[in-house]
Amino acid sequence: MGYAQLVIGPAGSGKSTYCSSLYQYGQTIGWTIHINLDPAAVNFDYPVAIGT
Repeated sequence: MGYAQLVIGPAGSGKSTYCSSLYQYGQTIGWTIHINLDPAAVNFDYPVAIGT
């Protein structure tokens, strides 16, 4: 079974920081995480499934 989270909010609210922290945590405990992110974002600290 899989899980999903919808992370929304205004620009500068910490969405990318949250996703980065979640990705790092997931890597530590062995989760496979796929992140689709805002196409307006330029730099990512994690691999994105769908980007710009």
